[in-house]
Amino acid sequence: MIDIYNDLINDINCPFKINAYDNSLVMAKHGNPVSITKAEFLYLTNHIIQHNYKCGYELATAFGVSALAASLGFKQTGGQLVSVDAYIEEQYNYCGSYKDKCQTYVDSDGYKVATYISNKFDTQDNVSFNVGWSPKDIPEIFHKTIGESKLDYVFIDAQHYDDSVIEDTKVILPYLSNIATLFFHDVHCFSSKFTDFLNTTFGKS
Repeated sequence: MIDIYNDLINDINCPFKINAYDNSLVMAKHGNPVSITKAEFLYLTNHIIQHNYKCGYELATAFGVSALAASLGFKQTGGQLVSVDAYIEEQYNYCGSYKDKCQTYVDSDGYKVATYISNKFDTQDNVSFNVGWSPKDIPEIFHKTIGESKLDYVFIDAQHYDDSVIEDTKVILPYLSNIATLFFHDVHCFSSKFTDFLNTTFGKS
């Protein structure tokens, strides 16, 4: 499955290049956002398959690499991923651009690339891409996509500061199944405030 990264880079319709810092991917015309790594890709796919998860959610889509990892897993289990992004990071080419703005962009390169690679790897029936802002748009998006289903898998990789990730987590609490796994990316960005929230909410950090 690691060859998927090489396949994406060599596809002339996929404007990707290697991020030298950790061999993740970025879109050729954009320095931000940045994808998950190959190791993370494999781990997420395998985790979904091993636990036979059926319903997942990720924030944020970026350009669809983490969504591809999850949807390949859900393709094996017959499940579905709901992926959400505001695409503001791409617009401003800055990972911190979420903090003082609340904007969404419906014609982003990231959305187009995510859709393309989903079709390329035949996971379009296992993922839905949604433009929205967390937490305010999430209940409506869930109403339209998962209905009464509960989330087994959650991957949160959006605004990288405590108050935001806490709110991003709070909004999904009513939708979690009793076997759910939550993944948080770039946890080095968060302080003990987030750890304390996890301990209070889940009994573990």
